[in-house]
Amino acid sequence: MKKEYNHIQIGYFLLFVAFSFIILHLRTDLISFPVMIIGISLIIPFCTMTTNVNEEKLTIKIGIGLLRRKILLKDIATSQKVRTLQIYGLGIRYIKGGKMYRIGGTSSVELILHNGTKAIVGTNDTDGLISAIDKFQK
Repeated sequence: MKKEYNHIQIGYFLLFVAFSFIILHLRTDLISFPVMIIGISLIIPFCTMTTNVNEEKLTIKIGIGLLRRKILLKDIATSQKVRTLQIYGLGIRYIKGGKMYRIGGTSSVELILHNGTKAIVGTNDTDGLISAIDKFQK
């Protein structure tokens, strides 16, 4: 039995935005406090991305799991390291030929599926993710 791969990446930029929001809105008026709480509660739950690979699938979960994607390993044709530009943004993005999942950094793994679509998974452990995919595909 093969052990599964599990990696959690923290989106430090998103945390920076959340805490900057707190500092900029520290006032005593009654309107700013609820706005600050709502803003923080919308950002904080999405500051992590968990990538899990087991014997049958790759799962990408952003934050507390409201946003997730499952890709069957049998559907993955190739996987390779790529660099993503900051201009592509954070979160789940539509890109040419597929989707990108990223919460920070510029290192990613590009997955080409057998149906021709692309999935780019941002991670600070590209070697570990590619190795896990290769290990479980065998």
